Amino acid sequence: MSMNAPKYQGTPESVLAELRDIFAGPEYNWVDVRDPWAWARQVFDTIVQWFGDLYQHHPLIYIVLVASLVVVLVTVFVHFAFLIVQALKPRTGGARGGATGHVLIKDAGWYRREAVRSERDGNFVQALVMRFFALVLEMDRRELVVFNPSKTPIEYVHEARLPPDHRGQFQTLVDRLYAHVYGGEAVTPDALQDFERQASVLAGQHVA
Repeated sequence: MSMNAPKYQGTPESVLAELRDIFAGPEYNWVDVRDPWAWARQVFDTIVQWFGDLYQHHPLIYIVLVASLVVVLVTVFVHFAFLIVQALKPRTGGARGGATGHVLIKDAGWYRREAVRSERDGNFVQALVMRFFALVLEMDRRELVVFNPSKTPIEYVHEARLPPDHRGQFQTLVDRLYAHVYGGEAVTPDALQDFERQASVLAGQHVA
């Protein structure tokens, strides 16, 4: 004996209506979810691919470019570290010119004496820093720069009113200061004396 399955008696319109009701349910409410970081990953992948292609086809340019980027990053880090040190440095002394609220700024002679004392105590790095402050204050007196405790050494180089050759000497002096104070390069007595000689030459300059 064979059994016949019941036939569906609905019309095409009723079938479509039922399908619309089914797919209108929340479980079928499909939406595209956008990744907010997709563009960043795409940019990063593009840069990595570009560097890879550059290394394969132009290895020398790749090395020079990477070295330049490292120098820039180190310079930014050193500058940022100097700003932090200056911000955390305690301000001592009273106000200059009465109750103006300005920090007392000692003269160049005081910093030179502190440099001598630090050198005598064997603290060559501190002596180097004190000698640099003495130089900047002497240059301020000659109106070559405008002293401000919040400025970094490189800012004084940019604003110094010096002839090009002496500006280059000033830049070299600041580079040595960064190398000793932040780069961990040891300060020997000879290096300190050489720094002193160059600082004395710059201190005697006049406005360009």
